Amino acid sequence: MSNNLAGNKGLANLGNTCYMNSAIQCLSHLLEFHPKNDDFIEHLNQSDELYKSWYNTQIHLWSSLGEKVVVPTTFLKKFMSCCAEKDICFYNFNQNDTEEFISIFMNLLHESIKLRAEISVDGTPTNQIERLQVKSVKSWSDFFKDDYSYIIQKFYSQQLTITSCSKCDYYTVNFEPFMVLSLEIPGSDSNLYDCLSSYTNKTTLDADNLWTCDKCKQKVNPDKKIKLWKTSNVIIILLKRYSSRSKKDNFVEYPLKLDLDDYLVDYEKKGKTYSLSGICIQSGSLGGGHYYAMCQNALDGKWREYNDTNVREVDERELLSQKPYCLFYRRT
Repeated sequence: MSNNLAGNKGLANLGNTCYMNSAIQCLSHLLEFHPKNDDFIEHLNQSDELYKSWYNTQIHLWSSLGEKVVVPTTFLKKFMSCCAEKDICFYNFNQNDTEEFISIFMNLLHESIKLRAEISVDGTPTNQIERLQVKSVKSWSDFFKDDYSYIIQKFYSQQLTITSCSKCDYYTVNFEPFMVLSLEIPGSDSNLYDCLSSYTNKTTLDADNLWTCDKCKQKVNPDKKIKLWKTSNVIIILLKRYSSRSKKDNFVEYPLKLDLDDYLVDYEKKGKTYSLSGICIQSGSLGGGHYYAMCQNALDGKWREYNDTNVREVDERELLSQKPYCLFYRRT
């Protein structure tokens, strides 16, 4: 059997599971989940059925032997069983959402391998950036000291929100972790950098969000600004194409190489460049569309469309002309 099957296998649709298949393909084509990645193997929980099933799925997808199509029945059963145990409502034969599946699945993996971790920072801060760094580490520790895992380490980033008084110079800062960066589409003709700028630009909150300043004691419409503080190995970007009533079908230009320096606080500006690894696409209407993926195989550098059982090569022009709603970038 030719070696070109490794990473180029399709997935059987088990009844409206195209959302899951597209997510599996995009996650599978990340080095962080490659079955020969020592870091991934080291954190494998052999006693957890879902984690084992996920690892075995990766082995089948990346084997140069076997059939051209992998049937993920065992994985789906383990996933649904875990959802039932955790009282998570997820209907396997309904048309579910890829991003919803990813969030639930990654959290279940995290729960299966989480450990207590000591997270601290040494030294005394000497400037504002260093003081912010101390706060960021404390916030990270508050979130994850009892729940740290390989998933947190490789997939979770941290953002800084600055809320400032419009009457005086007082401001507060808040750090939050995230795995999926959800971005609004600002206009009919935009690119991914426009989406990032819209997310990080300063905004003035409306009358429904009045804020009492701790310094001047006035009720004000505060200014709010978000910056990326710490970025992980993998950045998953969700373009908000869907509302309760409609789907935004705008074309949003997206790069093969993503430079995040303009959106990061100076502390983390170290040439944070990311390479596109995969995209999830939903064709059709809001309620009854079809999901498929395009991913790059790291073994040969080629891009392919993974549409359930069908796999075919695509060139760069076709890749960059899609209207994805979920993009996977990996740090270079």
